[in-house]
Amino acid sequence: MKRAGTGMLPTKGYHFLEGPYVEYKGSVPLPERPALLEKLQTVFQELVHEDIETKIEILSNRKAQELCDRVAENFFDFSDSASETVRIVTVAGWPSPCGGTHVKSTGDLKDNKWNITGLKCKKGAVRVKYGRS
Repeated sequence: MKRAGTGMLPTKGYHFLEGPYVEYKGSVPLPERPALLEKLQTVFQELVHEDIETKIEILSNRKAQELCDRVAENFFDFSDSASETVRIVTVAGWPSPCGGTHVKSTGDLKDNKWNITGLKCKKGAVRVKYGRS
């Protein structure tokens, strides 16, 4: 979304094979949705072509907060963590706390023909769906 030129902030993600998506706070007027979808698909393919390595780090809560705090009100609260460290995964330059499995680089998505597959707006949220096209 950032590369596509929107200021929408991510609020939720579901990254499993059966229906993966990322939700962003905001809305997109109906007439503008096809152009945004096309732009997102183009940007996604650029990221795949760039073959950006995924970086995984174990950081202190403080360092994780500094790295992931991209807005005044971050949606991650590291102060409530029972652990003193957080696993941070940086995909395509975007760090986020995550304990899941990830591709080694964005280029790994090329062989499986991944792409942005849809865009849906509802109740102040924009859901960007992705998967195998």
